[in-house]
Amino acid sequence: MKELMQHEVITDASMLLDFFIAIPILLVIIGLILSRLHAVNAWIPMIHTLSLTMCSMSIIAGGKGIFEYHFSIFMVLAILIAVQHLAGFVLFPELVCGSPGSTLSRW
Repeated sequence: MKELMQHEVITDASMLLDFFIAIPILLVIIGLILSRLHAVNAWIPMIHTLSLTMCSMSIIAGGKGIFEYHFSIFMVLAILIAVQHLAGFVLFPELVCGSPGSTLSRW
């Protein structure tokens, strides 16, 4: 049983691991640059979403695929859904809550 719990260190894939670490960092930098240059750009949300997803992939790859690290994908989804709902509640409450005058007081 102890043999199943141990993970081998992969030294051949160090270049691939570097790739998985560099991509999220580059995507965050690109997102910040686009945010500074163009306040309204259709690619900014996509780049931020990709950076969060690639961060999760980087965590999984850096952790040598340990099962527990795969839950970071669910955390990314939860954060994206929460942000979407909060933004929708503030900007378009009729789409999120069903009526234009919805407030948090009913919760």
